[in-house]
Amino acid sequence: MRVAWRVILLAGFAVAPLGAAATATGDTASAPTSEPASTQASEPTTNPTAIDPALEAQLEALDKKNSSIVDLTSHYEQRRYTDLSPRPFVSSGTLRAMKSIARWDNTEPKPSVMIITPREVQMYYPSEKLLEEYPVDPGMMDMLSTPFPQLAVYRRHFSIMRADAKAMDDNDPAHSGDLVLALIPFDPTWTQHVQMILVRVNLQTGLTQAMRTVDADRQATDMIFSDTKVNTGLKVASLLLTIPLDTKISRPLGNKPDNSPAGGQ
Repeated sequence: MRVAWRVILLAGFAVAPLGAAATATGDTASAPTSEPASTQASEPTTNPTAIDPALEAQLEALDKKNSSIVDLTSHYEQRRYTDLSPRPFVSSGTLRAMKSIARWDNTEPKPSVMIITPREVQMYYPSEKLLEEYPVDPGMMDMLSTPFPQLAVYRRHFSIMRADAKAMDDNDPAHSGDLVLALIPFDPTWTQHVQMILVRVNLQTGLTQAMRTVDADRQATDMIFSDTKVNTGLKVASLLLTIPLDTKISRPLGNKPDNSPAGGQ
């Protein structure tokens, strides 16, 4: 399967993960104890009764900011760490998103397109003339059905705590005023895949600047966002996928019968 769960999770979290809170607790997430390639992040223990009022207020304010977002465009760089290589696998491109659709155009090192809608995830590989389609897991549908989920949606699946900037290997003084959060899943749909998601949020804009997903095997994937613009007047038509007539359509999970070759979309 080409589409790893982490790719879809990153797409779902990348725009507005700051609202991913079950309860804002007074605990602080532990930083990983090694470099990202092995990311031995200890599992923080949350205490739902120890509510952090200041953090709750910040999350509510950020959630309000996000509610005004109609569309978003951002450059991204993804760094995926594995035990197989001392260096991360780096890819980059552009994210464009609206209320019910997100499109990731990867340009380096190899062109590809990922589109997430409430119904499915599409992965298009132009050099291979291949389109793969995956249904959205029902347990994740409420969070992936829109690129801009509200705070209440995330509270169904995650708890939240403050995290130290060192947990993201970020020593840039320019980021000293950002809020760094650790999102800890308690929903079994997510715990089977995710150990922790770290997010660095700009408090003034309410937008995610960077995030790190640590999977169940303690492997890390970083996403860094830059040149982010909101409410520029994107049109849904510009985010839809158009493919050549000879493109093969594959549905690896068997959610629909294959039709190959495929007509243009």
